[in-house]
Amino acid sequence: VWDLNKGFCVASIMCASNCNAVTYGDGAGVVVTGHFDGAARVWDVRRKPGNACDPIEVRAHEQHVTSVTAMPNNRAQFLTSGKDHTLKLIDLRGGAQGEVVKTIKASGYRVWTQWANACVSPDGAHVVAGGADGAVFVWSLSDEGLKVTLRGHDAAVATCAWGQSGLATADKNGVAVLWSE
Repeated sequence: VWDLNKGFCVASIMCASNCNAVTYGDGAGVVVTGHFDGAARVWDVRRKPGNACDPIEVRAHEQHVTSVTAMPNNRAQFLTSGKDHTLKLIDLRGGAQGEVVKTIKASGYRVWTQWANACVSPDGAHVVAGGADGAVFVWSLSDEGLKVTLRGHDAAVATCAWGQSGLATADKNGVAVLWSE
């Protein structure tokens, strides 16, 4: 933990597993980290540094967590993706430890790397993740159903970002594709 006004580290927080992903939940006052042991850990950054060391641990995935994303329309929810080929919606209001409220998957969806990330539409209604075969999967969060599979990559899709202007994806060969509705 850094004191930005003074420019030095005031605390180091260790955890039980290597961290692979992180997101900041601005409105919730938390940082959520994704780990190689399949857990998402929620750190309350409103506490003093010495007291932030006991995170809420949500056992989200059977393998590595590859990305963590804050939901744009709900400060208490986060999306994780995992090397177990699933996406999980975590709700921090589900008791003292938080809970997985949705598991999202599709036939043919395979994660190819431990750093592949998923993203969320600006309105929070859809989630996207790229597959090992170059496909881009778009799910509806309302029914957890696969809405569409987009084809435009010849290599595994590594990353995606969805903004007001549309969806962008990039594959392991460095090819970026811009998608419009």
